[in-house]
Amino acid sequence: MLRLNLRFLSFLLCISQSVELQAAPSVPTFLTENGLTYCTHASGFSFNPQTADAGTSMNVVTEQIYNKLFDIKNHSATLTPMLAQSYSISADGKEILLNLRHGVKFHQTPWFTPTRDF
Repeated sequence: MLRLNLRFLSFLLCISQSVELQAAPSVPTFLTENGLTYCTHASGFSFNPQTADAGTSMNVVTEQIYNKLFDIKNHSATLTPMLAQSYSISADGKEILLNLRHGVKFHQTPWFTPTRDF
């Protein structure tokens, strides 16, 4: 048994000596020609904020890629403005008026075309 372990250790030593050390890349590994690499503990299911309801997708989509109208402060349930600076609710509670932050660019899609800059 000892003889086998010594042979195995010798083998590992030979392999470790033959591995060449590579120079560190000059460009960070997360910046590539194809875009940005985002590392997380699991794969996201969707980049659509309307369908991202699982933990990883929700984190990536709602917190890293898209902005929300409001954020909620932990432990207080207080709304913090993000895209919407403020809001008002109609007297009958059926309408909410959102005042959007200026300078925000919205994506153009086949079903939504922004008519002006906000």
